[in-house]
Amino acid sequence: MERKNIRNRWLVGGLFSILAFGTLGLLSGCQMTQNGQTLPSPYYLDNQIQYFPAGNEFQFQGEVDRMKREQVNRQLSQEESLPRQQR
Repeated sequence: MERKNIRNRWLVGGLFSILAFGTLGLLSGCQMTQNGQTLPSPYYLDNQIQYFPAGNEFQFQGEVDRMKREQVNRQLSQEESLPRQQR
């Protein structure tokens, strides 16, 4: 009876070790993200280059355009609200 327990412990320990080392083997060498940083894999020289096309250097151009349109619309609405004699 005691031999079965010892044998089972060795079997469970061996299976756990194989599983642990197998998992470590699969996880090593992979590109991963940790704390917001992308860490390189050992195969980084073989990776495809990502291309990001150039965009507007000023990031708030859409907001500036919207503000200009609102200003023009406000001026037009003020001109329309003036009586004819003051124009």
